[in-house]
Amino acid sequence: MKKAVICTVAGALAIIGASQAHALVLAAKSEPQAIRAEISAQNLAATACLVKANLGCEASSTQLGSNCDLVTQATTFGADAKGKYADAIAKCESKFNYMKKSKTLTPLLAYEAIGCPGDSDAGTANNQRFTNMSTYQAAALLNIKNQLNLLSAILGSFIDVDPNTAGNQPCTDEKCLAGAASGLSKYAQALQKCLIACENDYAAKKGNGGTTDAGNCLVAASGTTGDAGADPAFTACVDKAWASATKKWLPLQSLAGTVGGLLGSAANNLYNLPANCN
Repeated sequence: MKKAVICTVAGALAIIGASQAHALVLAAKSEPQAIRAEISAQNLAATACLVKANLGCEASSTQLGSNCDLVTQATTFGADAKGKYADAIAKCESKFNYMKKSKTLTPLLAYEAIGCPGDSDAGTANNQRFTNMSTYQAAALLNIKNQLNLLSAILGSFIDVDPNTAGNQPCTDEKCLAGAASGLSKYAQALQKCLIACENDYAAKKGNGGTTDAGNCLVAASGTTGDAGADPAFTACVDKAWASATKKWLPLQSLAGTVGGLLGSAANNLYNLPANCN
């Protein structure tokens, strides 16, 4: 059970690395705006799908730890004895299509229309653009898988706590572990929904982030509320997500705050930084 819990939390956090920097203030309901909004939604959906595939594989292993690699599809300690892992991953990948909302634009023009997001060469200073939407999409999918692999390997020590015992003692039963994972996962998912709703809002109902690349939808450094300059509607959404996540699982507050800060930074990079088409 514990290995599955680690992967569940990793899935909730993987969106941290699923999007790279770009920004344009795009016209509401325009083709580029629809494409960019779809990219955010697909990153979240692909993460959830890959987490489910990973959980199914990990549940079949005989050892605690990360025994199912999403990138290489290699498995250890008896995991995936029935050989379903590769098919499950392929099913997730088949739904990943950044051009889904493109009606008139080619992969090159669509990529440039949303500001040439991402960095194709981490070894070179500043962000280096991808050639088109297809190469950007492939890199984003690989990044999601790598983040899941990494996070599933390192998060165990953060979630292995019992809120009902003084001193944050390790959980001793599956119910405790499942509850800890659920609390953190729900916070990450709820916060991401706040961010996406705010950044794609043009009607001043959920943060009005669609009309500007200013700080309407910025999370505070603590990761627990909106930034000082954030829209009140967005701040209220984040506050609600935070209160719900920490109502029971108080030992997770420090980690949840860190997650909130990282998710907020990722969303800011996706929507509010300068275009990268040079």
